[in-house]
Amino acid sequence: MRRAGSNSLIAQEAEERSAELERTLVRARADSASLLTEQERRIAEERRAAAAERTRTAGDELGEALTAAQQQVEARLAAWGDDLERAAARSRRTSSRSLRNVRSS
Repeated sequence: MRRAGSNSLIAQEAEERSAELERTLVRARADSASLLTEQERRIAEERRAAAAERTRTAGDELGEALTAAQQQVEARLAAWGDDLERAAARSRRTSSRSLRNVRSS
């Protein structure tokens, strides 16, 4: 009789420990899932921040390149304007000489 009671007590304790282990596993899975979700959220935020930084850097570089190109164009236009002024001055001098030569003749 004593053996039946002790078997019953052992079975009950095994059931309780099994239930406790199951609750512990459920909680551990929930904690792991929560941690994984948080890590995924952090990684996604880091990727967004990195992409935003690359976008800012690219925008800055593009702005600098555009400014440099604009300065080159302005410098070329100024040089061409100077060339045109010199050519016009030469043309006026040549025309004046030709007129004087025609009048002298």
